[in-house]
Amino acid sequence: MEKQAVEYMEEAAYKKATLLRHAFGHYALRSIVAGFLIGIGVVFAFSVGNMFIDVPGTMLFAGMSFSVALVFIVWMGGELFTSNTMYLYTGAKRGRVDWCDLTAVWGISWFGNLVGALILVGLVIGAHSMGDVDTDHLLSVVAAKKMGGEALAIFLKGILCNILVCIAIFMPLKTKNDVAKIMLTMLPVVVFFAAGFEHSIANMGIFGLVLYYVPSEAINVSLALHNLVFATLGNIVGGALFVAGTYVHLNAKPADTKIESIRQQA
Repeated sequence: MEKQAVEYMEEAAYKKATLLRHAFGHYALRSIVAGFLIGIGVVFAFSVGNMFIDVPGTMLFAGMSFSVALVFIVWMGGELFTSNTMYLYTGAKRGRVDWCDLTAVWGISWFGNLVGALILVGLVIGAHSMGDVDTDHLLSVVAAKKMGGEALAIFLKGILCNILVCIAIFMPLKTKNDVAKIMLTMLPVVVFFAAGFEHSIANMGIFGLVLYYVPSEAINVSLALHNLVFATLGNIVGGALFVAGTYVHLNAKPADTKIESIRQQA
């Protein structure tokens, strides 16, 4: 099943690259949808989490709420940058797509996710659906901590985050049961959110909201961009090298490894 999952990711990378080349508008729209859905998860997570802000396990409640976002994306066919780091690296390493395809898909999905997240932010602000967000709100507290992080810490948290996000995409490929797929998708997401790891796309929604509600010296555009740059780089390393790189190597084609000859000799 593991080999089949890697082959599925390879084929998925080809389909994504082909869609981008031949139907740019469709691909861009799917990326916008993914950013929008992640934004919904952010709003839900911090609306629920703020209800438990004085209770131990606040971020666990928030993480459980946020985890629905990835389920939405998987089932609605959105193009999420963080999971694309795994898909496209798999396809490129196995020769199904070229490195230009990888760069294009990563770039367009990242910017599409940003547009989707900002559209969601605009709708939420216009609807005033989060109520009064002040400096004591969980959203403000978490955003300030993220923006105040050091570059290396953000980068490493980005790696850890996307390892878990890509595991959340990889594991469901090994089962055909829909309920199991949903649970396997949600569990790693709860872990990364509760642990405070850095998901660049989720941060787009978080920062978009908090910059409107409580801008300050600790919460500003410069610090937000600083976080997004290093979180994005960490997400790439986590998804491409740690997850895709590991499983591509472990399931290398016979022509690419000596494992097959060792097996034959044995």
